[in-house]
Amino acid sequence: MAHVAKYDNHEIEVKRFYLPEGEFTMFCPCCDKYVYIDLSGKYLSYPTIGAKEPLYFLCPHCEEGLEVDVELEMSLTIHDEKPRKQ
Repeated sequence: MAHVAKYDNHEIEVKRFYLPEGEFTMFCPCCDKYVYIDLSGKYLSYPTIGAKEPLYFLCPHCEEGLEVDVELEMSLTIHDEKPRKQ
């Protein structure tokens, strides 16, 4: 049986916590066009697990600076019933 521990409200003491690769599409409120956002190379500064953090990006159409709130979730799953000798 797997045991899962969830973590909330713990600050990660890393200046640049890089996000995993991925992408999403959003609607720009300034120019009314869809914006493709690639997460490659994007990072959060000293994020707190379970708290909203701003993610900044530029609209490629109107070059307006935009932000969305993201939330970092973290869990730890232990799969072994019995520990092994090292």
